[in-house]
Amino acid sequence: IDRVARVVENERAAAPNAVLVAAGNLFFSEPRVEERMVYQERAKAEALTGILTGLRLAAFAPGPADFALGPEAWRRLSSSVSAPALAANAGMASVRLLDAGGGAKVGVVGVSDFRPAVGDVAQGAPEAADPVEAARAAVASARAQGATAVVVLASTPRRAARSIASSVEGVDFVIAAR
Repeated sequence: IDRVARVVENERAAAPNAVLVAAGNLFFSEPRVEERMVYQERAKAEALTGILTGLRLAAFAPGPADFALGPEAWRRLSSSVSAPALAANAGMASVRLLDAGGGAKVGVVGVSDFRPAVGDVAQGAPEAADPVEAARAAVASARAQGATAVVVLASTPRRAARSIASSVEGVDFVIAAR
């Protein structure tokens, strides 16, 4: 964590308007946590919320493992981070507009797919609609709100992220993770 904090600090010194965003599993690495590991995994996730707030995380698109301890733990953890969870296709916020300085506004859009590459969906993970169509609507919303650039955080399989990048009008960057 110290090395990551140093990198973020150095980038912000070089580019004061730089922001930190995340896509993919943020709190847990697997969609299921063994019973004997629940206390430790919960403690790590809770510590991470403070670290991410200190790093000034601007927005994140949650991943399939973020619901590993169920919906109540998800609500508690995600609300403890000072950044919104963005998943336009899963009933979460869809856009965060950031002031980039000089009149520029960056629209950050998020979409997620909560099906893990292997195994079952975490208990309590929300149903997610088509990420490409949700990205299309969220990007249009970001542009309508005055975004001069739009970044899509895609916590989706690579195929969906590529489809967003190639077929959704108004996307400037896609940050994809799985």
